[in-house]
Amino acid sequence: MALVLLGLTLSAERTVISPVSVEPVHHFWEMLGYLANTVLFVLVGIVISETAIPNLGREDFPYLFLLYVTLHVMRLGMLLLFFPILNRLGYGLSWESMIVMMWGGLRGAVGVCLALQVYQDVYLCDKANIGPKILFHTAGIVFLTLVINGTTTKGLLQTLKLTEVTAGQKEQMNAAVRRISHTQWKLTRGYQSYKYMMDASWEMVNSVCTVANPYIVESEETKKIGGVMTLNPPRPVKDNTTVCWQCNNIVLNEPTISEYREMSNDARIGVIKAMKVHYSHQFEEGTLTEQAVQVLLTDAEYAEDIYLSIIQSHNFHKHMKVHGFYPWLRDKVIVRFGLHKEEHLPEPPSCK
Repeated sequence: MALVLLGLTLSAERTVISPVSVEPVHHFWEMLGYLANTVLFVLVGIVISETAIPNLGREDFPYLFLLYVTLHVMRLGMLLLFFPILNRLGYGLSWESMIVMMWGGLRGAVGVCLALQVYQDVYLCDKANIGPKILFHTAGIVFLTLVINGTTTKGLLQTLKLTEVTAGQKEQMNAAVRRISHTQWKLTRGYQSYKYMMDASWEMVNSVCTVANPYIVESEETKKIGGVMTLNPPRPVKDNTTVCWQCNNIVLNEPTISEYREMSNDARIGVIKAMKVHYSHQFEEGTLTEQAVQVLLTDAEYAEDIYLSIIQSHNFHKHMKVHGFYPWLRDKVIVRFGLHKEEHLPEPPSCK
């Protein structure tokens, strides 16, 4: 609960931390968490080796694996019970995400801390063997989930195709790689003409500074076998092209409707993220107040979480109203004497 309240406080006071300081603060707390987890697991290992292991019986290890399976069955049953509600509320829930939620429930430092608290409590452990057994089974579940679930979650995500990159993200990465490569080429040409760097090994520099696109994986057709290229045509640079096997010409592929929607959603997310950065810059320059940037960032994050949703201006109308007796009296007088003029907005453009 303390961590939950800390997260809510940081979310409410997000303007206290400068955007420039977010990454150093993140690394600082990440290092503290790593050190705390290390000390905690070392202490648990010492306590288990001294107290739990001498009191273990033959039935404890089968009970540990039975408890491991039971926890996953209970977690899956809970998700199946609330699946109709979770599928219709909030972000929605697909069956692939439900499987990942069931399998990705790793146990860690929180469960170990609670087990240590039970181990040290004389009122909860009225018998000598209860505390060590609870600590052993809790630490065993943590070990099994980290070793089995933690190492196989990546393969599960790839099997369910939840890590696939959309066409819009691939195009953004291609544009970024092209821009970085062009900048690198211009800087390299400039340094090659510098008199103190003319004797440098520029072949080594180019081989070390090569920028590769992580979304393009070299296929078997493009690899050299015995110094000779294969007969199959090489993979094109862009994913929206195909090489004709008869004339070797590059043919453009028209994106499907789902690909258009994914590209539109990726572009929408990029625009919203750019607006959030712009809000932070305006707050640092003093053109936005703390309350204003809170409202803008909250609305931007709300629109970012909804598929194909954009920031709407009518969401800010409630924050633009002036409250009090005199504004209320002025509105009553304007309505009473017919001084109110209705605003007519232009019709939105059609997509025909």
